[in-house]
Amino acid sequence: MAQVSEKQALQKVSEQLTALLERATDLADTARVLSDEAANGVDLLVGHGPYRIPILWRGSSALPSIASAIKTLTANSHYHHDHEVIPLLAVPFMTAAGAEHCEQSGVSWLDLSGNAHITAPGIYIHIEGKPNQFAQRGRPSNLFAPKASRVARHLLRFSTETFLQTHIADATNLSDGYVSKVISRLEEVGLIYRDEEDRVGVRTPDLLLDSWAEKYRFSKHHIQRFTVAARTGQEVLERVSHGLMERGIANATTGLSGAWLFDHFASFRTATFYLRNPLSEADLDALRLHPTEQGANLWLVLPNDDGVFHGVMKTDGFHHVHPVQIYLDLLHHPERSAEAAEHLRKNHLRWDEQ
Repeated sequence: MAQVSEKQALQKVSEQLTALLERATDLADTARVLSDEAANGVDLLVGHGPYRIPILWRGSSALPSIASAIKTLTANSHYHHDHEVIPLLAVPFMTAAGAEHCEQSGVSWLDLSGNAHITAPGIYIHIEGKPNQFAQRGRPSNLFAPKASRVARHLLRFSTETFLQTHIADATNLSDGYVSKVISRLEEVGLIYRDEEDRVGVRTPDLLLDSWAEKYRFSKHHIQRFTVAARTGQEVLERVSHGLMERGIANATTGLSGAWLFDHFASFRTATFYLRNPLSEADLDALRLHPTEQGANLWLVLPNDDGVFHGVMKTDGFHHVHPVQIYLDLLHHPERSAEAAEHLRKNHLRWDEQ
């Protein structure tokens, strides 16, 4: 479907919302537009019985755009003291991550693709599964492509500091020109800021991490699966890590095995290691690794960019990637990975304590 102008979008939003409300409630009056003039930071105000629905349109469902809209809508909700207020965000197509942010903030939403989640006392509307009718053609730009994500990783590792672009280029082994382009785009979408000395820093670390997680795909790395004769995941971790080090093979564990090193929160069966280079047949024989697609308890991963090794740490004698990278990888792992990711983020990615 062709892209729509803001005026066209708001007209469609009004029509779609009116139809949804009339089916979901038994109020005698019809939902109506009370104001189509931008006021108090919103684009449209709809009234329906005791409800006042301030609406904000965003042409993008990228998380920075969603977060900015949520902030505006929640700030606006106190203007209608005598009515039940339903702050509503409208977008062309709502992503799962965007919907989660809205739910956490108590903001309802609908999209022009036909999906919606609108809740208030006496109202519950939930429609999902409608396909994106506004998918962009071609390859969209990605601020978190493998090489570009080195910038986000560096800023999250040192989230309380600010840096000159030249420092970031040196630290990430990227060219000044490339870093300048990535920084400009991150600033454009509101994920970073510049101070009076032209140094850049993270505006909201959690939002930057969530925006990256939305685009990150562990499957884009080259993953090799093996079985190791071991009774537990911890034994796999120990045997393989020590074997790799004895052969002088640089490695860093991630996923559940990496998260386990912090505080032994979640047991695991499968250990995962990043390697800079593939193992030779001699290495495989020496380590007694057997390739398999079923029942693997070891994943050896050749990353799509060496940036995963930036910030490698050592805990209890084991090398592991930075907790930011472990968190991203956990989102795509089996077993207790979702639980481990939540625990890791809550306890070991606390930006205010860096």
